[in-house]
Amino acid sequence: MNAATQTPVRSNVSFKSMRPTNTAATAAKKPGPLFHLHAPQSSVGHSRVRNHVLAELAPPSNQPSQPFRSDFDAHMNAAPIPAQRSWFWAGSLSAQDEKKVDLQVGDVAPVFSAADDQGKPWKSASFVGKKYLVVYFFPADFTSGCRAQAQKFRDNMNALNDKGIEVVGISGDAVLTHAHFKKAEKLTSPCSPMKDGSIAKKFGVPLGKGGEVRAKDADGMPLVLKRQVTAARWTFIIGLDGKIAYKNTKVDPAADSKQVGDYIEKLQKK
Repeated sequence: MNAATQTPVRSNVSFKSMRPTNTAATAAKKPGPLFHLHAPQSSVGHSRVRNHVLAELAPPSNQPSQPFRSDFDAHMNAAPIPAQRSWFWAGSLSAQDEKKVDLQVGDVAPVFSAADDQGKPWKSASFVGKKYLVVYFFPADFTSGCRAQAQKFRDNMNALNDKGIEVVGISGDAVLTHAHFKKAEKLTSPCSPMKDGSIAKKFGVPLGKGGEVRAKDADGMPLVLKRQVTAARWTFIIGLDGKIAYKNTKVDPAADSKQVGDYIEKLQKK
């Protein structure tokens, strides 16, 4: 028999037998993704969020590994979402991804409001343009440095008021903690709480974790005082024009009140 008339040899293996036996399951519609993560194509943190999402969506480790591509990848390679469309992150960005505020002398001062140590509303707008406003951030009530700083402002308050100066101290302590502190130290200037650190963020003041202080109130009763955030010790002066006139990021607690008084006196002589 020549090559032209040879009969092709067929395999005994059926190609049908190589297909999945559960044809109904394979014919079923492939389920869609459990959720969609919407984020702009150029968003900071894309890779980090993607890794988090893929870790949640990836198949269990005991299954054979296969190339895995999520709906997240498909979305990020698509056209950018219009600016007016809403979106969300699956998780929160780290502090380094947040926009940093770096106020400098000459910048317009943030407008802020808070409750005072009596729980009453206190607004910076009530003083800016009428008085020089000293805003001093401090770590915590009843600590040695903060006590010395507050006492010096108390002792110099008459002289500061005569120069047309309003003073407000801000920390991460609660309203009740400020009330105890003000009464124990016989303070005359208001102390404002900021449980979430929002006011400090407006001024670019660094924030740390909260903490706990053990102290005694004005009657000698023991107190355990907790705060949610701890602010760095920075002092600002807001001028009559509503701009930052002074910024001190290396504050000497005992000398702070005198330094701001002397500085404002120089401004008034110009």
